[in-house]
Amino acid sequence: MRNAARNLSTLGGLGCDEASEILDFGAGHGDFVRVAGARCQGVELGSPGAERVHGSLQAFRPQQFDFVTLWGVLEHLNHPLEILRELMPLLKPNGYLVLTTVDAEGLIPYYYKPVEHLTYWTKPSFQALFRQLGLEMCWHKPYRMEQAKEVYVDRLLSRTPEGYRAAFAAALPALPDYVEVPTNEVLVAARKV
Repeated sequence: MRNAARNLSTLGGLGCDEASEILDFGAGHGDFVRVAGARCQGVELGSPGAERVHGSLQAFRPQQFDFVTLWGVLEHLNHPLEILRELMPLLKPNGYLVLTTVDAEGLIPYYYKPVEHLTYWTKPSFQALFRQLGLEMCWHKPYRMEQAKEVYVDRLLSRTPEGYRAAFAAALPALPDYVEVPTNEVLVAARKV
């Protein structure tokens, strides 16, 4: 939920406000939809169920949304260009497509993970994709997430030699409840022109 709120604040940086209509594609259980409020709808193809999360795009009218979001979804799509072409008519002129995905050019290696991603993206590949969709890239920057300090320190300690663990564990009370953590993802925003 905390990262859903962070994602909503990202949209605020693009001018999203309480009147903005948002479509979250790949909404899952609707965490982002709930945080974003009553003007946000979600789509989880074939798996509706959460409040305001639909099973298809047919529930929406053309040019209904100011923002279309895909949080960690693009890399899982078999045919990303086709799906994005279906989403573009739902986006208002000057509306924004905002997404996070694995950063093939980032500093944190993406290729040590099990095979779960179907595509990997670079800044030039996004530029080519957006040209085909009539979009203009506005942002392409590293994505960070917030993680509970206990989880973050546990992950650090799992890779720390035994002799150093006590020093890290002692620092736990001094940390804020949540820490900003770099990821191997990129945050991308593009405007419909």
